[in-house]
Amino acid sequence: MRPAIVVLAVIAATLALLPPTLPVPLIDDWNYQISVRRLVEDGDLWVAPWTAATLLLQIGWGALFALPFGVNPVSLRWSTIVASIGGILAALVLFREIGITPKRAVIGALAIWLNPVMFALSYTFMTDVPYVSLMTTALFCTARAHRHGSVRWLAIGSPVAGLAFLVRPQGILIPGAILLWLLIARPGWARRQWLLTIAATLGPCLVAVGLYLAWGVRAGLPSAQSVYVDSMRAAGIVGIGDLVWKLAMVGGFYLGLFMFPIVVGAAAALPHAWRTATWPIRHLALLWLIGALLWMRWYIGAHDGRSFPFVPWGSILSHDGLGVLDADGERTMVFAHWVFRTIGIAAALSSAVGLLLIAGRIAPPRAIRPDSRSDDDGNSPLASMGGLLAMLGVGQCVGVVSPSLYIRQVITFDRYFLPLLPIGIALILWAMRERPMRLMPSVLALALFGVVSILGSQD
Repeated sequence: MRPAIVVLAVIAATLALLPPTLPVPLIDDWNYQISVRRLVEDGDLWVAPWTAATLLLQIGWGALFALPFGVNPVSLRWSTIVASIGGILAALVLFREIGITPKRAVIGALAIWLNPVMFALSYTFMTDVPYVSLMTTALFCTARAHRHGSVRWLAIGSPVAGLAFLVRPQGILIPGAILLWLLIARPGWARRQWLLTIAATLGPCLVAVGLYLAWGVRAGLPSAQSVYVDSMRAAGIVGIGDLVWKLAMVGGFYLGLFMFPIVVGAAAALPHAWRTATWPIRHLALLWLIGALLWMRWYIGAHDGRSFPFVPWGSILSHDGLGVLDADGERTMVFAHWVFRTIGIAAALSSAVGLLLIAGRIAPPRAIRPDSRSDDDGNSPLASMGGLLAMLGVGQCVGVVSPSLYIRQVITFDRYFLPLLPIGIALILWAMRERPMRLMPSVLALALFGVVSILGSQD
């Protein structure tokens, strides 16, 4: 059976179990719904002053569903469901493009769909899922460009990144990360036509930025977008530094959670990966694990026994259940503290294993580096496909800092880490190529994620 059919069948089954028919706006849906209504009823492309997202494409996308079905939470929620499905299929072809077998690619695609954060946000009209779907499509174009040495595919991916920018401003970081990777890795196919490569990477996306600024001149940019600059000034260097290291710790746990369904199937490859990894990589993985566990112990003591997910309110995952609460303590805790501590330890272990596998493949010992230059074209370890994906992930990590400055008292919201979900899964699957992986543990982990997502997302 074709991988796409399997993935679509699972998605259809989950939608049948939990249809998106709740006629109530969730999180910031009410705000974005106002903009869609203005466009549909008045033909006015308007963004509320208190809106931080760029949002223009989100408004137009929602209007396509609102025109035939009315401006209401259900029609707009379906627009996100469709965008989410498109992103899952984009991830599937991305995984195949980087050399993942069909069965593993299906596991990876379902690990995105059934992830509790992705699943819950797919039932909203928030910008997170459409942005991640467009970002994943841009990643596929970039991976294809690298694999085939094709500047044309860079030129195709750049406008997709521009569309992502018209949903969330972090879209500009996609071509920015690609350009930085090109400058560091200097792959041969890019060096042969350097100026054309840079133009293809940046040009189309910058057109989208220019269109947004032109709209802003006419309609006025939302005043909320200046809040981030004000928050940066208020935090200062010390405050920003404090936030960044906290984001690094919390993000590491979430990345481990994102990769968990793949990591549990990769246990058979762990002994060989440990033996073949260089000592700096082994020490780095161990240091991360020790640091993560110490961080969790500190957090438990400082927050009345609470641990993972380390965000007291406003996130999809919390001690109070799955879904966003506007205030802490509106519901009793779903599980005891020890359950969340167990999840945190599992996420820390998963991220440490993922770090060992991924870093060991990006920078293997010289004695076992492949002779083929098709995937590792260049003088830097970052020239590999894994290096490209890792650089794109770093770019999206940078994008977490700015919106988190405004809420740094709670560190961040977990949905800001969502772009790392497809990137993390792509990286761990890429690292597992030609390594043994047991699919049944991954399937069981996906089943667990699916149960949690479905039961937790229904109101």
